[in-house]
Amino acid sequence: MQILACRRRGANFTVGLAFLLSLSACQLGTKSFASTFRIRIPQEIAEGWSAPVAATFEGRVPSVRAFVFPALPSNEILAQLDQKTGILWLMGDLPTPGFHQVVQASEEQEPAFQVLKKAQGYLISEGERPIFFYQASPKSLRGELPRAGYVHPVYGLEGEVLTHDFPEDHPHHRGVFWAWHQLWVGDQRMGDPWLSKDFLKKVKDVNIVRGPLFSILEANVLWTSKFQSDESGIAIPLVQERVRIQAFISTPTHQVIDFHIQLIALVPGVRIGGSENPRGYSGFTVRIHASPDGRIHDGWGVLEEDRIGQSSPWAHYSGTFGAGDVVSGLGILAHPSLPEFPPRWLLRHYGMQNVVYPGRHTVNLLRDHPLDLHYRIIVHRGTFKDAMILQHQRVYEVVPFEPLSF
Repeated sequence: MQILACRRRGANFTVGLAFLLSLSACQLGTKSFASTFRIRIPQEIAEGWSAPVAATFEGRVPSVRAFVFPALPSNEILAQLDQKTGILWLMGDLPTPGFHQVVQASEEQEPAFQVLKKAQGYLISEGERPIFFYQASPKSLRGELPRAGYVHPVYGLEGEVLTHDFPEDHPHHRGVFWAWHQLWVGDQRMGDPWLSKDFLKKVKDVNIVRGPLFSILEANVLWTSKFQSDESGIAIPLVQERVRIQAFISTPTHQVIDFHIQLIALVPGVRIGGSENPRGYSGFTVRIHASPDGRIHDGWGVLEEDRIGQSSPWAHYSGTFGAGDVVSGLGILAHPSLPEFPPRWLLRHYGMQNVVYPGRHTVNLLRDHPLDLHYRIIVHRGTFKDAMILQHQRVYEVVPFEPLSF
């Protein structure tokens, strides 16, 4: 079997030949049958689609990461298996939707991503271009509003900073974060995680997966409150948060970043909820570094005023960021596996884009049945029209996320 591999370098896009497999060599290979598997590419994938596509295996999921399509005479496909979910992610010149055979490849590519561990957290880059920074250590503003376990900055494809941390209008906002106003244990309130008041996340460990198509940052995080400690004064963890942030290689126009957040109660009687008013905001939030010419869209159209409580599968913000007049944007997609779909939103022109869940009324967190939340961010060049958010949403909705044991 003859396999050639090449990879793209830096921020210059070349969806390279992930693996080039000669059909005749495959037919002559004596062991190819034992390493052949069937996968399914969803019907919803349009021809020429360049974003990541989730294919599923028929039957058992193999333990290797690299595969090729022996039936294709020219194979410009990048494939990488997420061994935890069993999803085979594909990008490139994909075959038609339906069932296809793939063959275990004999070689794997070099990772396309770099991970730099810093004093405060982890910088994920594609080649030399930064993608996002995960804030693992507590950070504060002159000793106030301590926070950890969030993402900032998120960078655009030109290196521009798209998110905001400690903004003057709402200094408790922080990049891409997931937090709730209400955190209860029984009838006792455990601070206000949204406001970083009497509450702190403690990032216990971080694991990194790097590959040719995507990189994953996994973090194990404990929620603590000053109101719950043992006899020695050590905080008792209330909730275990497990987060997976999966960044895919970029194309000339966009980059996809997936977020999977799992919450598990560690003590009985834990409840979370949003603000105790009709807006009910809390949950997954992106604080945009607002642009003077920023525009917001959702499934109902362009917003002339802020949107409060309207349901939509997605929301989008675009404008000029950083120096110059380069227009870029960020879309937020919701997955149908969410407890409420399509979700409600609080969309503010000053920059806050919030997927409202569960609203002003609390929901229970359990030990045996984790709460799993899935969202996708699309970072792109250009305006809303250039972003193709509706097509991205359609592709995202068929990703077969299952409850995951980290």
